[in-house]
Amino acid sequence: PETVPINTRIVITFEVRAGVDEELRPYQLSHDIMILVNEKRAMKVQFDGGENQTFVTGNAVPLWINMTSTSSISETLLLTVEKPEEWQMVCQGILTNASAQEIQFSAGHITEQNSDVFCELHRLGGDLSGTVNVKVESQDGELAWSEKRDFSFTQSPTDGFSMNMELIASSFALVLFLSILLTLLAIKRKRSTVDYSVEENTQDAVISHQESVSGPPISAITVDKSEPVSSVQATDMSIHNPPDLPASGLPPGWTIEQWNYYGHQYLQSKK
Repeated sequence: PETVPINTRIVITFEVRAGVDEELRPYQLSHDIMILVNEKRAMKVQFDGGENQTFVTGNAVPLWINMTSTSSISETLLLTVEKPEEWQMVCQGILTNASAQEIQFSAGHITEQNSDVFCELHRLGGDLSGTVNVKVESQDGELAWSEKRDFSFTQSPTDGFSMNMELIASSFALVLFLSILLTLLAIKRKRSTVDYSVEENTQDAVISHQESVSGPPISAITVDKSEPVSSVQATDMSIHNPPDLPASGLPPGWTIEQWNYYGHQYLQSKK
């Protein structure tokens, strides 16, 4: 039996009786054989998840396939999944296909060996309901297990419309780039408007100041380009050496600052 533990001793006795001897006693042969149980092959599989539920297309269905080996030798169990077309099963991050997925176990007759395989079921298209058949068997076919389970899905709002991740990433990058570009342009335009406003306000202030003071403007120093450079230097010297004020004081409408600049020209014009 599968429940017989390792190192169990089983004694089998063979008896053969045939014919009788002179005293009319039957001939009897007896032979004992002892069998030592030194090897055990056993596994248990449990399939959990997805019972009595309806799932939305596009959402993964979590499933667990728990395997336990109590074999006295190392076992290689093969996991295969049969599913409807356009459905996918991913176990331990590996997409299951026509070839079986191998699960390795060490000898488990002393300490049972466990492997909890996490899987995800995806419906990419096709039927909304179907049967998934999970099979686990040893390489030599000595151990075998299988279980079928029905699953149902509903249509998702975006079912029938697919967009790959590269297109999504490219679109997001393009939107981000355009947003940054528009932001930079807005900042540049705002700075240009501020600079223009400051310059315009400065010019208006200068003009207002010049209009409020009668007499020649302070900044308007007339230089004849035909004159030699020395005349320009002389004009510059007049700024630093203003003439003495006349006895009558400043001319009407003049300021002391204008007199410092244009006093010499005024006195020349009066001669």
